[in-house]
Amino acid sequence: MKVVGALAFAAIAFATASCGGSGDSSDNSSAQRSIQAEAQQRAEAINLVLSDFPQGWRGSPPEDDDSGKDFRKCIGVDFSATTITGEADSKDFANEDTTQASSSSTIFASEDEASASLSEEAEGMESAAAEDCFRKLLEDEFSNEDRKNFEISDIDVGELNVTAPANAVDETHAWQIAITIDVKSGEAKGASVTAYADLSTVRSGDAIAELFTYDVLTAFDAELRTELLNVLAGRLTNPTSTQD
Repeated sequence: MKVVGALAFAAIAFATASCGGSGDSSDNSSAQRSIQAEAQQRAEAINLVLSDFPQGWRGSPPEDDDSGKDFRKCIGVDFSATTITGEADSKDFANEDTTQASSSSTIFASEDEASASLSEEAEGMESAAAEDCFRKLLEDEFSNEDRKNFEISDIDVGELNVTAPANAVDETHAWQIAITIDVKSGEAKGASVTAYADLSTVRSGDAIAELFTYDVLTAFDAELRTELLNVLAGRLTNPTSTQD
């Protein structure tokens, strides 16, 4: 159904909004960038690869999207006092039609800046503005035809209880956005579809790794999320390790 694609847009906005986000440094909600070769190499070595997933998963190049900048602005986060020295995104991984996962890694100029960035992100995600912000972004993405066929009935943003990684990290945080859309016309009229977009974040020193997971109808598998978060935490705390 087309409603699945509409929900996927919200997921992309969520994923790109975090910890400095994408976009150039002229956006005052974004971190400044001073990319250093060693830090960039560290960032690229942290992210998930296809072999981290069970059989049946596939990987594709990440999509560019500017919606994260809009999301950062409307929930009031400001990363402009921080400087990113290395950053990388994983491929976009998927299983079946709706189950998705990806990761990003960011190296900051100092441990204090990494901690401050994560605190800013937490404050924004847990603010009263977050739910209204997501609703507006998603509704703005709807075409006139979409508005005839679908209606957002509920958006719920909240802190998510996740199993902390076995590897010792300095901080672990997670949030979930549950988006419910009612179908107003067609064969599925009267049905409701809920998508679950989860963001799990771990920090070790000056480095942050973020795991984004997404599924429709049911939340992403918690056991697999824990396994993937442990992989990221292991690469954060052991920067000399290499991916497959």
